[in-house]
Amino acid sequence: MYKDHIFGILASLFGKKHGYSIKKLVCDKRFFMNVMSSRPVNDYIGIISKSYMMGNITCGCSVRLWNCEVIALGNVHIGTGTSMNYVKVRQAINDVIIGNYCSIGEGTRILEYNHQFQRLSSYYYKSNIFKENLLEDIQSKGEIVIEDDVWIGNNCIILSGVHIGRGAVIGAGSIVTHNVVPYSINAGNPSRMIKKRFSDSIIDEIEKTKWWDDNPLLLSRKREMFDCFEEKIQHENDN
Repeated sequence: MYKDHIFGILASLFGKKHGYSIKKLVCDKRFFMNVMSSRPVNDYIGIISKSYMMGNITCGCSVRLWNCEVIALGNVHIGTGTSMNYVKVRQAINDVIIGNYCSIGEGTRILEYNHQFQRLSSYYYKSNIFKENLLEDIQSKGEIVIEDDVWIGNNCIILSGVHIGRGAVIGAGSIVTHNVVPYSINAGNPSRMIKKRFSDSIIDEIEKTKWWDDNPLLLSRKREMFDCFEEKIQHENDN
């Protein structure tokens, strides 16, 4: 644990030239090396504050991570511009991939694995009693993929094997157990689709822009595009 605090201090000291403002971070060598190998984008600083990052976790530029706890035995990727506040991510078997420009609300849990229960006990007896590998005590339905521009409200739970489509919205307190359609609004336990955010024609137009592939500096030059879509959507809603 002492080494993890040291790597956090080093990341705080040297992260600035790699595009990060880092404060009160605890991390291991793998996350520290990923920070050091990142490429900054002018004037768009990634913020990592009061967080615990353990494992092979990569972050795109201009991320916003406050009070987060990410523990990975495998791979976790957090995309460009994505914002997470008091979010916990647990990954062990299959990858967790979070896209660009996502907003993940306070208290949300992203859980890629769960207990084995089709046996004598659901307790972690192989690892805790017989000192075997933790992977013998857990199971997963597959990787978790959260595509670009997804908004997940406060206190949601995202379970293994789930694929959340681009532009989707997940209402606060929802438990997501199945795939989510792109550009849909979903809520409940288990979550279900309430409606689509836009008409199919607007969605097609948005998809053609591929705006989420740009870094923040490039997007800063496309204000007119954002304003144009805002007007189109408002016009559609009024009619």
